Amino acid sequence: MFKTLIRSLLLITLGAAGAVLLPPLLRSRVQAPAGDADRPTIESVRALSALVTLTVDVADVQLTDLQGWTGGVQVALLVKGQYQLATDLNESRFEQVDTEKRTAVLVLAPPQASSPRLDHDRTKLFAVSVYGLWELVPSDEAQVSAINRALQAAQASLVDAAKDGTQVERARLQTELVMGSFFRAIEWDVAIRWSDRS
Repeated sequence: MFKTLIRSLLLITLGAAGAVLLPPLLRSRVQAPAGDADRPTIESVRALSALVTLTVDVADVQLTDLQGWTGGVQVALLVKGQYQLATDLNESRFEQVDTEKRTAVLVLAPPQASSPRLDHDRTKLFAVSVYGLWELVPSDEAQVSAINRALQAAQASLVDAAKDGTQVERARLQTELVMGSFFRAIEWDVAIRWSDRS
């Protein structure tokens, strides 16, 4: 019984101390002083590394012709693949920071194409035609070589497709929307300026 009484007194004392000390502690955490403490930092932006804002699917029909003196092989491929457009945030910087109005300008490098990838599951070989005297050659070596060349050309066509300016503009708009939401969450109005534009 004596142990129970001591335990009860100890709990009452700890509870009273908690009731007195806890509210000021909570208030100090919740009501952090405004100003530089909640100002967005370039480190918080760069921590995101790269912002992928657009994945573009590419579909195309491609003819590849391997020719020789006496004939050749023609390969027809249905090419499917994709690439991503991403903004490298490691190159970002802030300009015109106004802590009172909570506004700033964030300068970003333009989106760049990355990871052009041929989708081998969806890319289909739908015709291989041998013509001329090559039809008489019993080896498949020319056909294999033509197919490999067609696959290399398909990968190169994805890299060319990634230079499409229309998709880059879409990626810019998407980046502006995402970064705007990111800063609005901490109640800052941050405009985006692209380093390749005045």
